Amino acid sequence: MIFEDAHWVDPTSLEVLGRAVDRIATLHVLLVVTFRPEFNAPWVGQSHVTSLTLNRLGEREAAAIIARLVENKELPAAVMAEIVERSDGIPLFVEEMTKAVLEAESEGAARRTAATGQSLAQAVPASLHASLMARLDRLGPAKEVAQIGAAIGREFSHALLASVALQTGAELELALDRLIQAGLLFRQGTPPQATFLFKHALVQDVAYSTLLRGARRTLHARIADALLAASDIAPEIVAMHLQRAERSAESISYWRKAGEQSARRANDREAVSHFRRALSLLEAQPETNERWRTELAILSQLGPALMNVHGWAAAEVGEVVERAADVGRRLESSQELAPSIANLWVFQFSNGRLDAAEKISDDLLRIGRELNNSDVLLQGHHCAWPVCWGRGALADAVGHIDAGLALYDEERHAHHRFLYLGHDPAVCGLSIASQLYSTLGYTTRAIDTGERALALARRLNHEPSLVHGLWFVVESQMTRCDVAGATANTGELLKLAEQYGFPQPRAIGRVYRGWALASAGKAVEGLALAEEGITLLERSGTRIFL
Repeated sequence: MIFEDAHWVDPTSLEVLGRAVDRIATLHVLLVVTFRPEFNAPWVGQSHVTSLTLNRLGEREAAAIIARLVENKELPAAVMAEIVERSDGIPLFVEEMTKAVLEAESEGAARRTAATGQSLAQAVPASLHASLMARLDRLGPAKEVAQIGAAIGREFSHALLASVALQTGAELELALDRLIQAGLLFRQGTPPQATFLFKHALVQDVAYSTLLRGARRTLHARIADALLAASDIAPEIVAMHLQRAERSAESISYWRKAGEQSARRANDREAVSHFRRALSLLEAQPETNERWRTELAILSQLGPALMNVHGWAAAEVGEVVERAADVGRRLESSQELAPSIANLWVFQFSNGRLDAAEKISDDLLRIGRELNNSDVLLQGHHCAWPVCWGRGALADAVGHIDAGLALYDEERHAHHRFLYLGHDPAVCGLSIASQLYSTLGYTTRAIDTGERALALARRLNHEPSLVHGLWFVVESQMTRCDVAGATANTGELLKLAEQYGFPQPRAIGRVYRGWALASAGKAVEGLALAEEGITLLERSGTRIFL
């Protein structure tokens, strides 16, 4: 398995790659990953991982590359020596300098081409840039096609290129053939289904850098419009081109859509990245009520995504939920404020600040009653039942759960799991009710309510809600000493927590799995796992559950 240029990896792909590294420890698999020195590879240091620093090529290796490219053509020894010296052992530069020399018209021109390089290592990129620029300039009209392709991305489809380019079909094919023959592009498949890939990211960078700002902006606008006319296009791709076209308002909308789409797929790291891109563009917008509403809507979804990535008590969560509450207070609508203060509730509760959390739940209930708004009331009860549980008022907690479930509608409140607390309120209420009933001695009710919680979570197909439900159903099973049930559910809980990277469930799942192992007679193994989970939980900053 080969992964190249890991320094450009997106968050989800990095997570997948990290898991692949973990899983091949005992398999007959060779995984090769290349990346630049500034990339911090999270798997370095593991016993089955070997790190190699690739040094610059020596004279012999550089000469071998030159000889392969020259083939049967004659290249004076002095020119070859100059290429070896000027390329400073960088393979791509060796190739590009050699090709530039071969394309020169005479030996004298070849010597002048080779002499344009710089001998100092830090000057090589600029020289490589100049060499690639010269090669592109010699391609005539094909240069414009390279520029369009570079604006689309490192890889692009023939269909998208054709819809953006202004050339005729024949002109486009001729230009693409020239770029392929020059070794700057690779083609896979046949038009119109073909895709093209720049030989190296630096080739794309050079082609893109030759565009003036106005032309670049116009080109990205054409690409964005072509993508918008198509179907099933990733919103983050559209958002990126709209941003580069300086159509900020539209770009913000599509970055937000990308974040929402990722959140609904439980790709919370991607969601965080997309929401932050939208917020960065919003900073330049005038401070109007419309701007505050948009920012609040994004922050209210960013908060739950961060909770799933870092844990409820993390500083990153606190920063966002406090900002959301501040923005919400600038608006006159109490209803718009509700998600922000509900998410602030999670941060306060997870840090053990029950008084602050109770005040927020009281505020939500008050706002819901004043507005006669069942959505806000539902979330007021959602925030109230854990506070009552935390204070030992178990009957009051059950009362809030019953009141919340009476307001809940599976379809109408589907968006709540992405807006409030990062999970579905009914799954939360049912699973915590299961634990409360076990504590109060109502075993049959506890079992029935726990089964209802997990059935609903599976039907919703929302992994964070299922993990949340498993968490508290396992607590209920532990309270009843149901070792078999806790063993089965902690297995699923840990699997999902690992799969989706949920830090708190991953920690608490180890604690509960440790209890199940110890209860089954494996005390040493169980204690070790529980201690590992407690350590992870402490690192997340969570206090209320310790």
